[in-house]
Parts: sequence; structure tokens; C-alpha cells
Amino acid sequence: MLNFKAQSAFTIFEVLIVIVIMTILLGIGVPLSIRFYQTYQITTLSETMLNMLRSAQEKARSGLGPTGVHIEPSFVTAYRGMSYASRIQTYDEKQDIPSSIALAGT
Repeated sequence: MLNFKAQSAFTIFEVLIVIVIMTILLGIGVPLSIRFYQTYQITTLSETMLNMLRSAQEKARSGLGPTGVHIEPSFVTAYRGMSYASRIQTYDEKQDIPSSIALAGT
């Protein structure tokens, strides 16, 4: 006489339900995470640029000479001098712009 013991296991239907639920959650979660990260990058960059502008303004007011902020598509530079071309490069403060952010405007 064969003796079968009761085994507990998941049915294929239960496994499929779990896979479907996980797929739905990932389908919602991943785009939200990407959007959150992009918003974080833009916020951080805008705060950094604002701080650079304020710092240049304070340096100019304190009598350190002319200062400015130069913005390129891939970096922002706070400089000391009459213009970016004639700046004193040892005083440059450079901040890279992430490649995922594209600056637009004139």
C-alpha cells in the first residue's frame, strides 16, 4: 500500500497572481522613481545655481572686484573678472550639469 503524505505548495494560479501583482507594482513604481530622481536633480541644480549667483553678488558687493556666473550646457562657472573670457581662473567655482538635464532658453 502506498502512503502519500499531504504536501503544501503553491498552485500555478497563485504564482501567476503574485507575478501579475508584482508586475503592476513595478509598472507604477519605476516611472514614479525615475520622475522623483529627475525632479531631485533639477531642484539640486537650481539651488546650486542660485547659491552661485548669490555668492557672486555678495563678492561683488564686498569689494572683491567684478564677479559673474557663466552658464554652459554642461557646466556652470562662478568666476572673478570683468568677463568670462578674461577671468582669473584660479578663483573659478565650477559645477557640472547632469547630462539628463538640458538647459533651454536665451
